[in-house]
Amino acid sequence: MTGSQQINMGACEGTEVKKKKMTTGSHRSSEGSFVVASMADVKLELVGRKVVVRLCRRSRKGFKACLVAQDFSQQPGLDYTQTFAPVIKLNTMRLVISLALQNNWCMHQLDVSNAFLHVAEAWFKRLETYLLDIGFKQSSADHSMFVFKSNDAIMILLIYVDDIAVFGSSKSLIGQFIFSIRSEFSMKDLGPLHYFLGVELVSNSDGLLLLQQKYINDILLRFDLANSKHVSTPLHSKQDWHSTSSSLLSDPSIYRQMVGCLQYLAFTRLDIHFAVNLASQFLHQPRQSHLQAVKCIYRYLKGTSHLGLQLHRKSSHVLTIYSNSDWAGCTATRRSTIGFCILLEDNLISWAAKKQPTVARSNIEAEYRALVVAAAEAT
Repeated sequence: MTGSQQINMGACEGTEVKKKKMTTGSHRSSEGSFVVASMADVKLELVGRKVVVRLCRRSRKGFKACLVAQDFSQQPGLDYTQTFAPVIKLNTMRLVISLALQNNWCMHQLDVSNAFLHVAEAWFKRLETYLLDIGFKQSSADHSMFVFKSNDAIMILLIYVDDIAVFGSSKSLIGQFIFSIRSEFSMKDLGPLHYFLGVELVSNSDGLLLLQQKYINDILLRFDLANSKHVSTPLHSKQDWHSTSSSLLSDPSIYRQMVGCLQYLAFTRLDIHFAVNLASQFLHQPRQSHLQAVKCIYRYLKGTSHLGLQLHRKSSHVLTIYSNSDWAGCTATRRSTIGFCILLEDNLISWAAKKQPTVARSNIEAEYRALVVAAAEAT
């Protein structure tokens, strides 16, 4: 692909959306999106490409086109050996939103217009270099978080590929930064933060309510469970996950897709985390009983899609950690399951439920391991 070549992309085919043409050649020369390579130098199989158009709730234009690589044709170890995902940790996101709420900071969002033209690592390096050059410091705990301090003002950036959330104590400082970064990159200013990474931020009298109601409705429709009867709990207390009485699924891909969609709900839904953790342990060889258990989680979500994570405005900076362990809870391996949650005063910012890698010899040992994992997460 040469620097002078242009890409014309049809937005969508159908009766509801009109076709439109987009030209992106101007961005390649100014920001170095592509590097010209000879076909003779390419020893690996070329990866195909496809234009994906989706409805964008954050943009006034309505639709967003992305040029994506069809990397499902590649094989690990043969076509590639490394992966890179420049995304912010969900725990970091909840923590920064909580701090911004408590300190009455401004919350803004930006969208990079042409990040899809870059290889993920190359795009992140390009942005990282720019931010460091203008005075930002990169967090050692989360490399997708950048902090800028000027006198008494502070500004924090959280980066998730082409989505950027900006938090700051000074509105004028944020305005100066947005003007500066838009002169360097093609970027849209989406205004105050209200819908980020599929999470809706709803203001109320207590602070902010983080909701994923639209996402829940979308996955219910995707797996044809929108009209199912809802249940009051996500998991049956007597569910035997290790039972081999039911048959193996002939096509386990549906099960894996359903569990994968549930994992993203970990941003706001602590109540299903343990059930999703159990379901994730059987992705390699799911059975009919496992599929029914996952459908039970979806039926629970149908009746509780309005629930979310409440972050309180009036709260201090006291960090509290709770941990627990189910000693030898797994009937097949006798390994323990640990769980913990971390609160910034009244705001829940981190949690996890996972099986311990080795067998604990006593309940005290299992509890101690849970405490160690929770303390490591907090620090």
